[in-house]
Amino acid sequence: MTPERKREIREPKNYVKPILQMLQENGGELSDISQIGRLIPSYTDFTEDDMNYSEITPKGNKYIPYWFGRNFALKNLQIAGYLTYSRNEPIKLTPEGLSLNLEDFDVDKDVYSKTASYWEKKNAERHERQKQQSISESNITESYGEDIAQDSNINEEQDYKTQILDRVKSLDPIKFEQFARGLLSKMGFDIDPIKGITASGDNGIDGFAYCIDDQSLKTTRVAIQCKRYTTGAVGSPEINNLRGAIDTNRADYGVLITTSYFSKDAIESSRAGSTPITLIDGNKLVDLMVQHKYKVREVPTYIVDEKYFGE
Repeated sequence: MTPERKREIREPKNYVKPILQMLQENGGELSDISQIGRLIPSYTDFTEDDMNYSEITPKGNKYIPYWFGRNFALKNLQIAGYLTYSRNEPIKLTPEGLSLNLEDFDVDKDVYSKTASYWEKKNAERHERQKQQSISESNITESYGEDIAQDSNINEEQDYKTQILDRVKSLDPIKFEQFARGLLSKMGFDIDPIKGITASGDNGIDGFAYCIDDQSLKTTRVAIQCKRYTTGAVGSPEINNLRGAIDTNRADYGVLITTSYFSKDAIESSRAGSTPITLIDGNKLVDLMVQHKYKVREVPTYIVDEKYFGE
């Protein structure tokens, strides 16, 4: 990745207006931060590869430029009074954010002029702390930028999701298929004990399930495909292969589960034709694990009450 592209991905201003636009177009609310990632390619020229680019910092931390830009944009929008967000809560536009006319919206005037004093104060406080610790001036700037990307509640949630997803990615492909079928079973799907589970003759699927609607008692057949990717996106060819398996097995729809993410072409392909395919990317997979308490357990933790201690 070129330095210029990395700077573009890292720049918070490139996310401010897209975040406001996607919130306004989705009723003023997004359920969690991962939804922003799923929508960003539709509102910017950033690709999934751009958003998943990462480096290891001199401190040994995983640094993702997209996280830095997104987190900083959200924080600025929160300070400016356009949205509210806290850990494990939806991202919501305030009345002021809902009423914004984005055609006349200017990021510098409408956001950064309102948040400048906040960041000046934070910057001065951080520099003073680091100065007392005898950190060199060159390291101060780098440390400041890294800390901003890492120290917000927004990123705490993403951190634990990344840790969980990294462990899931460590499974071998066969075990990942078993894991995915187990998750769907936990969600109420009745997994076929034979079809899609044997190593051969499964017509390209990794599981087959039945789902009963509790109200209508209608049963639907579901073809399951699993892709354990550690890098790169799941593309449209995989979607088309699953669609062929759906037709062969006379399934009503398909579910494709991956530890990675889906290309824009794959998302479009999943929605084309008469047979829908449900896509579950790595972020959504972790969300479902947490929601259904599958292979994870909750541990107590504590954070200070910012309302009392202040920012």
